[in-house]
Amino acid sequence: SIEVPFFFFFLTLFICSLLGINILKSQTACGDDIFNNFQKTHIRNFEEIEKRNNQQIKNYIDSHYNSRASARTTTSTINYVIPVVFHIVHLSGDTYGTGTNISYSQIVSQVNALNAAFAKNYPAYNGQTHPSYALNTNIQFCLAKLAKPSAVTFYNGPGGIENGVMRYSDNALTHHDITSTSAISLLGLTHPTATHFPFTDYLNIWVVADIGGGGSGTIMGYAPKPLMGVYPLDGVVMRSDIIGDNSTGSSYTLGFGLQQGKVLAHEVGHYLNLYHIFQGGCAGANVAGAAIDACDLNGDGICDIEPCTTQNISCGVPIPNTCSATYTTGTTTLDMINSYMSYADDDCMNTFTMNQAQRMWATLGGARFSLWQISNLSSTGIIGVGGCIAPFLITDINASTNGICAGTSFTLSNPTMGSSTTSRSWLMAGASPSTATAPSVSITYTAPGLYWAYLTVSNATSTAKDSFLVKVANCTLDSTRLDRSHWFFGNYAELDFSTPGGVTAGVSALTYSTLNRGMEAVVSMSDKKGNLLFYTNGADLWDNNHIK
Repeated sequence: SIEVPFFFFFLTLFICSLLGINILKSQTACGDDIFNNFQKTHIRNFEEIEKRNNQQIKNYIDSHYNSRASARTTTSTINYVIPVVFHIVHLSGDTYGTGTNISYSQIVSQVNALNAAFAKNYPAYNGQTHPSYALNTNIQFCLAKLAKPSAVTFYNGPGGIENGVMRYSDNALTHHDITSTSAISLLGLTHPTATHFPFTDYLNIWVVADIGGGGSGTIMGYAPKPLMGVYPLDGVVMRSDIIGDNSTGSSYTLGFGLQQGKVLAHEVGHYLNLYHIFQGGCAGANVAGAAIDACDLNGDGICDIEPCTTQNISCGVPIPNTCSATYTTGTTTLDMINSYMSYADDDCMNTFTMNQAQRMWATLGGARFSLWQISNLSSTGIIGVGGCIAPFLITDINASTNGICAGTSFTLSNPTMGSSTTSRSWLMAGASPSTATAPSVSITYTAPGLYWAYLTVSNATSTAKDSFLVKVANCTLDSTRLDRSHWFFGNYAELDFSTPGGVTAGVSALTYSTLNRGMEAVVSMSDKKGNLLFYTNGADLWDNNHIK
């Protein structure tokens, strides 16, 4: 039977159609569905890989925040802070603060709106409200104060240095398409080297004039989920005319009736692994853990939102109930058009639920882990004078390498940027040297084993300590296994273990496209002296001269 609200929705729609009134939104959209189609085209077994990814997220949530979504009792105790950099790619004719070359104040208003959305802070921020089931996600976004590499400086605007903002005048690249070619060209402008604004260290947001590839709809933005590296760009791409927030009294020139900066909250949700609420239609109707159509592995993977098919819809109309769950969600039985992951108007959007937050936390605990680590917050200027976090005693210990060999020196270091530390004391039994007082120290262990390194940091009022387990291995190659000396993978990549001095990088004939032809990666064979004989991807065979 049809739910009463669903009946009235269609009744209202019918009456409005007779009166010539359109209650549905114009076809604005994000590019997530287009990007998913791109992945399906370019990645063999994409659906299976995506399924495994969602299972890993479920396992993380089950182990960290309870398995039953209906419990709604366990939340994150971590405050996640993410460094952000905006790349404004504008038309050459647009002067500062006009058209596509949006002002710094407009960018700051957008960051404020993003933080208000993720913090469930509307009553204080703009007088709007949240439902009781909306959650403060404990995720904060902060404009970076320091750029990488250090030779790069942020834009010096009319008001001085604009933290977290780079500007580029390019009449071609400001018209962006959801294609590898367009993404590579854009990265050539904003990321000329691998050290420029690494995706592991910043949430990169590209702001362009328009985004192509949407068919009949107008694409507001898109964000690749952290699933696999088939697409060269990682971050969020947005139209310039929807960046900014007018809900607190500003009057920025924004389009499509999207005046409150909530589209970016939607796209950052994708960046942190959220789907649309209408993902898969009515899939995911059964309780978490069910053998068939479980809500935590089907549809949008969210159990405290009922599945639905509603997409573009305006506020102020009866909310439909297009699908039904067989369990109680603990939120609402209607289509949750107020979720940031819907396609509703700005006036509707006000909610990230508990399960959506848990899915984002699982992503920050996995694929996006490095973003919010203290060492990264220090190196991007988030911690320190003028940053989002005041200076404090930082005890983090960082190693220059993950693989430590006996007899080989490596470096332990403690961050200095953003730290209030005035003195340090290192104690490293078994190493040479065994003590130090500098922020970083180069040490060597002569014998394999497990060793503890201890650090004490102090300032005028406080002292803090930390420790680091050093795993030292015997890295001498086994001469009886030289027939396994050559390892092939990736894009033209090889590791050669046959050289007595250690591992060297080689070349191969393999590309990502040849590897995608089979589930197996590469099988290679060398002789007993470590000389390459041949290698295969399961479909083709190459000799030791890399000739097929």
